[in-house]
Amino acid sequence: MTVKKRGARWYYNFSIKGRRYIKALPEVSKKSEAITKEAEARQAVHNGTYDKPAVVTPTFAAFVESNFMPYSRANKRTHYDDGITTKTMCAFFGAMLIDEITAADVERYKQERYAGLTKSKEAPRRSTVNLRRYQKSFRSHLMPN
Repeated sequence: MTVKKRGARWYYNFSIKGRRYIKALPEVSKKSEAITKEAEARQAVHNGTYDKPAVVTPTFAAFVESNFMPYSRANKRTHYDDGITTKTMCAFFGAMLIDEITAADVERYKQERYAGLTKSKEAPRRSTVNLRRYQKSFRSHLMPN
């Protein structure tokens, strides 16, 4: 075990794959508690969660309002069209978390759009539904990988 006491504080000091992890444990008063904290830290390193802040994934609608539309207004001439397109997408994906949206969900969205009618009471054209022009730019900013 690599726990040591310096003065009134316990520390752990260990290395995994050439990277050193050193931390003071001011809330610990016993060696057994320090060993437990060190074991938790080692496990966190192996799990890839050591010192990583918890990431809160926004819903689709929240992402559109807080990230995409401000970007679109600032950088694109077609921001008005993006606003119209994202309204229909938010109606479908709005409550879903960004990381939960899959290719199957996108295909379901496209099928629902094909089945619906436009304002002129006609079936939408494939190019309208196919996530091309305006929705393609949205997709590239939403899912850069």
